Amino acid sequence: MFGIGNVNLDVKNHHFDFSVKNDAIGYQVGVEAGYQIENLDLAFGFKDISSDIKGVDVRSSGPFVGLRYNF
Repeated sequence: MFGIGNVNLDVKNHHFDFSVKNDAIGYQVGVEAGYQIENLDLAFGFKDISSDIKGVDVRSSGPFVGLRYNF
């Protein structure tokens, strides 16, 4: 999977009445495999998500597992 899109960052601290909002272009890339058993889908894979917001590299990567029920 591969995707490019707009990433919105909204950080709020209600205790100090402080907030920061910004957006930037980001990307997502990953690989996924799955197995379907009747109405259940089991997926697993690896994902890397990254964006550079005002010079700060915001990144998340690692394995994932998902379960979905199909009605």
